[in-house]
Amino acid sequence: LRRGYRSSGGFPLKVDGAVVGVFSLYASEPGFFVGDELALLDEMAMDISFALEVNRREEEREKAEDSLRESERRYSALFANKINAIAHSRIITDERGRPIDYMILRINEAYEAIIGIEKSQVEGRRAKEIFPAIENYSIDYIGVYGKIALEGGETSFETYFEATGQYLSIYAHNSGP
Repeated sequence: LRRGYRSSGGFPLKVDGAVVGVFSLYASEPGFFVGDELALLDEMAMDISFALEVNRREEEREKAEDSLRESERRYSALFANKINAIAHSRIITDERGRPIDYMILRINEAYEAIIGIEKSQVEGRRAKEIFPAIENYSIDYIGVYGKIALEGGETSFETYFEATGQYLSIYAHNSGP
C-alpha cells in the first residue's frame, strides 16, 4: 500500500509443466485483474511460457547438433587411422534376439591392408558371406560381438584368425545404445 498498489496479479511461467518464474503485475486500482484483463494476461503468460519452451528446445537441438558434429568428427578421424584395422558392424539376431551374424558396415584402409580384403568385398555384407567358416573358428566372433552389441561393454583378446592365417589383437566395444 505504501507504493500505491491496490491490486496485484501473478501469472506462472512454465516450461514443460514446471514453473520457472512468475510474471507479476501491480495496479493502483482495486480489483483491476478481473474479466478480460485477467484472461488476456493469463494468455500472455502462456505465450511467454511457450516462447521459453521453444527457446529451450532450440538450445537442446543446437547442443545435440554440436554433439553430433563432434561425434562425426571423431568417427571420421577413427576411420582415417592407417595403423589399426577398424570395422563398424551391426549385429543381426534371430527372432528370439540371439546373435546369428553381423553386417560389416564400414572398414578403414588398415582393415583392407591387414585382412587383405577390399572394401567393396566387405562393406554392407554379412560376416558369414565374407568368412563362410566363421562359425567353426576357435573364437565365437558372432557370439562375442553380439554380446557386446546387445549388452554393452567391451572386450579385447588375441587370437589366431583362421580366415587369414594371422594372429590378431582384437578390441571390440559398443559406443552407443
